Amino acid sequence: FLNDVFFFFSSIIYNFNDTYTDAALLKDIAVLLNEDERIKNNLQQLLKAADTNIEDFTIRKVEPDKIKFSEEIPQAIKDEILKDPLTFIKTTHFYPNSQNEFEFLDFDFKEESLGTKKLFTIGALIIKALLNGQIVIIDELDKSLHPQLAKLLVSLFHSKDNNKLGSQLIFATHDSSLLDLKLFRRDQIVFVGKRYTGYSFIYKLSEFTDVRNNIPIEQWYLTGRFGAVPVLYDVALDFEEKNEK
Repeated sequence: FLNDVFFFFSSIIYNFNDTYTDAALLKDIAVLLNEDERIKNNLQQLLKAADTNIEDFTIRKVEPDKIKFSEEIPQAIKDEILKDPLTFIKTTHFYPNSQNEFEFLDFDFKEESLGTKKLFTIGALIIKALLNGQIVIIDELDKSLHPQLAKLLVSLFHSKDNNKLGSQLIFATHDSSLLDLKLFRRDQIVFVGKRYTGYSFIYKLSEFTDVRNNIPIEQWYLTGRFGAVPVLYDVALDFEEKNEK
């Protein structure tokens, strides 16, 4: 019995990283892509489907014996860098030239937008989960992503063709446009409310008995029908200089 519990939690992929260019995260993603060609190939397809203009990407590692340091760098910093090989990711974009013919141009991963970096990293984790029947937990899925891209990622888990092993996606979001009954069942939408005393509590949309499939659910939510919206007040800012005695 305990083995079942252990394997359940070990199958969960967490991604709470808010700095999607973090070197450690990129190394993990690079290892993941190099270990399984299926993940890399499917990530390429996802990037194309997301209208990024990325045709391909390459991952290159620089081994420690190839790294040259300035004599001014302390040995402790050198030792820390040499623990793992440096990882460089290049993306290949296609674009039309002046003759209206398509050409290819390489970019360093750090030159990509924050949204593309996020799609790249969590896209790899999501594809791994779909291939292995795992659970992915992501805080603020919509951050730096267009709402349509967030819906595309969610739709992967609702697709019988893409999700054959019953993988799950659990995420928090502030994007009310994702409140779509064509995308979620009512029991899949969970609100987080806040009491006047300051503590939070959760409840499902399915607990409301007057919710039908044809209601404008986002509009109802924004007008406060389901709660879980901030109580805002007008702010009177004071820009007058104070004369201190």
